Formats: sequence, C-alpha cells, structure tokens
Amino acid sequence: MGRGPRKDIRNKPPSKNDILMEPKMPRLARELFRTELELPNTTNKKKPRKKEKKKDHVRFGEVVKEPPSLTAKPRKASNLTNKGTKQLLLHSQIAQEDKTGSHADVKTVKTKGLTVPKTKKRKHMSSLEREKADKAREHAIMAYRTMRKKQLQQNNKSM
Repeated sequence: MGRGPRKDIRNKPPSKNDILMEPKMPRLARELFRTELELPNTTNKKKPRKKEKKKDHVRFGEVVKEPPSLTAKPRKASNLTNKGTKQLLLHSQIAQEDKTGSHADVKTVKTKGLTVPKTKKRKHMSSLEREKADKAREHAIMAYRTMRKKQLQQNNKSM
C-alpha cells in the first residue's frame, strides 16, 4: 500500500516521446514529426543583450574644466526654443487689432527679431491696468469662441 503517489494517466496530454513511439503512426509521418522537432524555434528565443560599459578614459594629471556638452537633441523636443515664438490660434486677429489700436504705454522686449510685450503680475498692476488687461482677456475669449463656432458650423455643413 505504501508504493507512493498514484499517477493519473487519464488526464495527461501525450508527450513527444509518446507520439513518436505510437505504433499506429506511419513511418513517414513519424519522420516528418522528428524533423519538425529538431528545427530550432527561433521566434521564442530572445538573444541576451550585451551591456555596453561606458567609461571615460582619463589620463593621470588630466584636468577637466567643465562637463561635456550635449550635442544630441531630445527625441520629442519642439523646434521652438524661445518664448513667444509659438504661433497662437488668434495670433493673426490680435495682430490686426494691435495695428489699429495704440499701445504706447506697454513696454516691449525684443528676442531674436520678435517683439513680445512685457507684462506685469496682476498684483503689481494699477486698477486701470487691471481693467485694460481684463478687457483684453475678455476680448480674446470672445474672439476664440466665435472662431470655434465658425469651425463647428463649417464641419456640420461638410458632413
């Protein structure tokens, strides 16, 4: 009675050796099966990557005055590097209004050919400046909303 655990053969799937030794299988089928087993399975195997050791070779007495400069750009870096160079949605409309209106009291900062108005923080503005800034903000919001309505109407007409 103490012969060990009993093996359940009924639910066990046939192994490769069982299939090869099966007498019912014709010789040609057995040979084809053997050749199929001998082929290396290249799709499942992953080649181990070799770790590259990155090391700076520095001679004795060599002096370094600054870290190395990076020449490669990040993959998803935008082409625009300076502030104020990005084209806004309402840029053309605001530019047209600026030509008609006068902004003599606004200081400007020049960066690589672009003139960008210098703004103050809201808490440092006078009440008159806050009022002007609020009006300009509301005007920009309204212009954006009308532009979006036009786009939606054009999209609805095309559909």
